[in-house]
Amino acid sequence: MALDSAIVAIFGQPPENIDLSEQSTTANNTVSVTFFVVACLCVALRFYIRIGKKTVGIDDYTVIVGLISTAALLFTTILAGQLGAGKHVWTNDVNSFVTLLKVVYAEPYVYAVAVTTTKISILLLYRRLFHAGSSVTNHLFAGTYWTAAGLTILYPIIMFTTMAASCQPTSYNWERYLGSTEGKCIDIGLFYFVIAIINMVVDVIILGVPIPRIMALQLNKRDRSSIIGIMLLGGFVCVASVFRIYYLRRLENSTDVTWWMGPGMAWSSIEPSVAIISACLPTFAPLLRMSERKQKNALNAYYNRSRSLPNHYGVSRATVSHAVGKSEDEVELTRGGRRGCAFDSGSNSSDTYIENSGGIVVDTEVFVSTDHGPL
Repeated sequence: MALDSAIVAIFGQPPENIDLSEQSTTANNTVSVTFFVVACLCVALRFYIRIGKKTVGIDDYTVIVGLISTAALLFTTILAGQLGAGKHVWTNDVNSFVTLLKVVYAEPYVYAVAVTTTKISILLLYRRLFHAGSSVTNHLFAGTYWTAAGLTILYPIIMFTTMAASCQPTSYNWERYLGSTEGKCIDIGLFYFVIAIINMVVDVIILGVPIPRIMALQLNKRDRSSIIGIMLLGGFVCVASVFRIYYLRRLENSTDVTWWMGPGMAWSSIEPSVAIISACLPTFAPLLRMSERKQKNALNAYYNRSRSLPNHYGVSRATVSHAVGKSEDEVELTRGGRRGCAFDSGSNSSDTYIENSGGIVVDTEVFVSTDHGPL
């Protein structure tokens, strides 16, 4: 393979043991697109449920903005792959490399919008589910909530301001590789690393926002663990952040910059997709609730049929069974009216679920069975 002399002048000769034909672009694009498609399906299902229950809110519209921003971020990842990200730097020509650097410069702006709007959507969902009050627990929730909200809003401001001033002039971000000496830059690699750690810390804080309210609810350990488990499934966002930080660190310390750009940008697009999936999970409870109802009804029907069969004395036994509906025995655990279900964790005798607009409610169903048999 003939090497571009300008690339060799910038990065030196490639190591002798390197295979210049290998690339990670295909794998990077495949994984990124897969997560985005799953995120799209989750958002579509979320709106299907919310529209059906007539409970579409601002958190739903915000996640749409996050999805659109993530689509733009995915586009930058795929475009960067076409320009050489995920391949060894010595396989590029200098013109493609400079164009790639322009895409890399634009990517953090799109990334900041994508992760910020997704985080705001999650915080708005928390706001919808958990209501502030005057207790110590509610004050703790409010303090954590507004801390997370403030850091979330501050993140893109820091990103935009720093990126705009990262090189003076801005074009020096890529022109310095063409031999230009008319400009100066900050340590951009170090900035990426630090801001990525800050972003992960915000993710952890957001994960912890609802826990004080959940722990204060009048739930048994099983139901409380189920709710916390659903919330903590969003912890995979932090895993994505860790991988992103790892590849950004390798990028900063490597000569073969385009090789590490590929997975670094891929994880940058995977992270908001995972966040969107996590933000949609609590809204899928009506489907689980419907499934549990069907299973419960099937078991009750089987029980009634078996009880109505003749006994060994030849005298039939009739069973009359009816259910005291859930509307007859409800205990609201947070303030607000009942308008739709957003989370469900049921047991045989009660259902605990998060209302879309009215907090968390415990439903208890009492099944009364009267047996008419021989005395």
